[in-house]
Amino acid sequence: YRLILESDPDHGDALNNLGILLRRQDRLNESVEVLRRAIRNHPDFPSAFNSLGMSLARAGQFDDALTALRQALVIDPGFAIARLNIAHTLEQSGDLTGAIDALGAYLAQKPDDADALNRLGCYQSAAGQMTEALRNLTRAVELAPDSSDASINLAVLLEDLGQDKEAIGLRRRVVDLAPIDAENLMNLARLSSDAGQAEEALDWFERALDLAPQMPLLH
Repeated sequence: YRLILESDPDHGDALNNLGILLRRQDRLNESVEVLRRAIRNHPDFPSAFNSLGMSLARAGQFDDALTALRQALVIDPGFAIARLNIAHTLEQSGDLTGAIDALGAYLAQKPDDADALNRLGCYQSAAGQMTEALRNLTRAVELAPDSSDASINLAVLLEDLGQDKEAIGLRRRVVDLAPIDAENLMNLARLSSDAGQAEEALDWFERALDLAPQMPLLH
């Protein structure tokens, strides 16, 4: 990208992509500098504003990050990824209600994004919105049945709601999806024990210990 910029210093895509790579290397000051240059040269480039917002958020500059991300949407209201990044930035800054609203706006554009539904369900659960969380996590699992992450999050919520039988079923599914997840095996063992399934619980505990003998809670 720097070779491109030597011959074309205002090349928008090269500046944007260079800024992204610098962020991936945690060279945040350099990333922000390059992306601000991209915006100066191309003030109607939503991707550059989105990239700048992500770099500023990584640097903990949440207000400036949100300003940049929202400008991407001013330029292009259909630029859905900026809404997703706004949600993540708001969650990082401690504004869970704002993050929920932003994810809702994103999902209005991308209703079948299982990862976003999974994240929204987790935010709603943390905010005490259990009915909404259950609906969105269930939908996430339906859309991505091979996602162990979504299944675990739904299992945790079901357990919080007192639906241990359903939680056990989901955690058994996760054993097939992620057989080396010792924490899932431990929680499956605990739920099985609480349900009076002592022999099965011991089997799960032993499998977990084989994977993670250093975990004191398992012992």
